[in-house]
Amino acid sequence: MLFEKCEVNGEKAHPLFAFLREALPTPSDDATALMTDPKFITWSPVCRNDVAWNFEKFLVGPDGVPVRRYSRRFLTIDIEPDIEALLSQGPSCA
Repeated sequence: MLFEKCEVNGEKAHPLFAFLREALPTPSDDATALMTDPKFITWSPVCRNDVAWNFEKFLVGPDGVPVRRYSRRFLTIDIEPDIEALLSQGPSCA
């Protein structure tokens, strides 16, 4: 479990965030999020799939598969329909 501050980008990125970034390279609602705030890029190396800012969100299914990535501008309350759709699919038969 992850309960402490960690790196999400660069060479020291936590493996969980490296996995999420690889699975979902850009936020579904703002594919240019990283390019809008270049003065805040303080890590190295910089990759296109990096988390652009705090409050970026990832929705992960019960099977551990990343479903959708949201930019910091996407309101958390607006994720509810995606969560409901995911829950309505029922348990995976994997």
